[in-house]
Amino acid sequence: MLPDRRLSSPSRFLYRCLPLYCSLVLCLFFGSASAGISLPTPVGWVSDRAGLLDTPTKNRLEQFLAEVNRQGGIEIAVVTLPTLGGQSVEEVAVELFAAWKIGKQGKDEGVLLLVAPKERKLRIEVGYGLEGTIPDGLAGEIIRNAITPHFREGRFAEGIEAGVAQIVEIIARHKQIQIPAPESPRLRTTAPEQDTRRWRLSSQATPVLLFLLLLVGLIALSMASERSFRDRHGPRRFRNRFVWFPVGPYSGGSSGGGFGSSGFGGFGGFGGGSSGGGGASGSW
Repeated sequence: MLPDRRLSSPSRFLYRCLPLYCSLVLCLFFGSASAGISLPTPVGWVSDRAGLLDTPTKNRLEQFLAEVNRQGGIEIAVVTLPTLGGQSVEEVAVELFAAWKIGKQGKDEGVLLLVAPKERKLRIEVGYGLEGTIPDGLAGEIIRNAITPHFREGRFAEGIEAGVAQIVEIIARHKQIQIPAPESPRLRTTAPEQDTRRWRLSSQATPVLLFLLLLVGLIALSMASERSFRDRHGPRRFRNRFVWFPVGPYSGGSSGGGFGSSGFGGFGGFGGGSSGGGGASGSW
């Protein structure tokens, strides 16, 4: 019996120490969690906790994002934080998105642009409903081409405004609605805006090329059909044998009113959306 008691004593010792061990692990876990940041509450579409935006830019963004929500039902939040509190920008973005529930419930069409100047980190977090519209690669392009070039020069307001304008442009084109960006003379001659314009022109040229290829194919098919008809029934005039189809002018969306100074409505909170971690991060 004595050998059995000696062999089982380590097990009994570990069993008695198990509650103390679990308590220690929980204390360490909650202690590390408390070392992070306390999530802020939204004060509007733009929550500039780090003070990166001047008043005119913030007002333009507030009106712009209110119009985006009114026309397209898209909820876009811009948040700047003084620090990430030792957490990664991805962790904070996911927690903030989940806490605020950006995007309407059931549609999950929300976007979060998070900027942390102390760590020089930013992230575009995309809701479930927009992951096909703004995939991870495209979100990374927006960060690299439209935002970080401004940030490296210390022009945070311009970078945030350029990034938001490009996000909205992509969403509006996908939904075929017209949401003109607010006037901002500082962004007209910048390289990111020029790159965006070239990208927009190339994307608009693609449907035109596809249409021309379809037209050529239909003409060739009609001519081949007419040739076969003549071979079977003898020569006839090439009349009433052409394949016609209605062609109307292409429209990029509804012709709703432009970006004005009224009809935006106030910020009433976010609508219960969620994110699955899609998007991209960057630094400068």
